Amino acid sequence: MTLVAVLAGGCGGGGHKVTEPSPLVATSGVAAGGAGVLGAYPTTLTANYTPNHTFGLAFLIRNRSDEPVTIVGLSSNDESEKRFARLVGASTASYVPMNCGNHSCPGTDLGLGGPPYESLPPLAPLTIPSHKQATIQLHFRWVPCLDAPVKTSDTENTTLVVTYRTGGKEASQLLRTKQAQLDVSAASACASRASS
Repeated sequence: MTLVAVLAGGCGGGGHKVTEPSPLVATSGVAAGGAGVLGAYPTTLTANYTPNHTFGLAFLIRNRSDEPVTIVGLSSNDESEKRFARLVGASTASYVPMNCGNHSCPGTDLGLGGPPYESLPPLAPLTIPSHKQATIQLHFRWVPCLDAPVKTSDTENTTLVVTYRTGGKEASQLLRTKQAQLDVSAASACASRASS
């Protein structure tokens, strides 16, 4: 198992009303681990497509609005097209930054946990106070070769549909995941598929 953590720094989905501006934005922390995850470039994580195995991603989000926002649903934005990975579980948790005074803090725990990155319990609603942060943990399964797209590279987890309640109304936004995006290489994983 490889565990990678990097520090660096949404739009409509579903049938819900879209509000502008969207209240949630991805911010400064990312953690990733599991099958195929290799490491990070300056702006994205990289991975080798590893059929039928699992991996996880976690990242920070911030409520930039002046009202509390309650997350009630998380889903992938691209389930209708062929992908290298499918979202099998999602969870959220409150985030409290460590106070390290004038010293550099150690790596931040975003709550990803360790393998196996299997299905998670049903998502419990989480309220994020105004201008505060939370973590999102996502578990994925690499699809079998026959279900994968026929290409040598792609990106996964570029956006996430977040359903939320604020001010007594429910809406959805397309959250851009920024550094939690995964650049996937699949050059040789399904070579036998191409020759059959």
